[in-house]
Amino acid sequence: MMSVVFSLYFEQKNPDQGELSGWVCVGLIGVIYIYCILILCVDASVTNFECDLVREKVKAGLDGAKKRGKKVGRPDTLNNKLKNGFCYV
Repeated sequence: MMSVVFSLYFEQKNPDQGELSGWVCVGLIGVIYIYCILILCVDASVTNFECDLVREKVKAGLDGAKKRGKKVGRPDTLNNKLKNGFCYV
C-alpha cells in the first residue's frame, strides 16, 4: 500500500517538471552529502591527531626505559646454549 502511495505521489509531482519541491529535495541531498563529507574529514583529522599522541607516548616510554637500562625491543631468537656454541641436533 505504501509503495502505491509513494509512486502516485511522485507521478503527480515529478521533479523534472521544474517544481520547487523537486529542487528542494535535490538541494537537501546535496547539503546532506557535503555535511557527511565534512564529518568524515573532521573524524579523520581527529583520528590522525590521536595516533600522533599515542606514537609520542610510546616513544617517550621507550626512551625512558632505555635511560633506566632496560633492554627494549624484540627478544633475541638465540638462547644461551646457541650463543655459547653448544647446539644439539
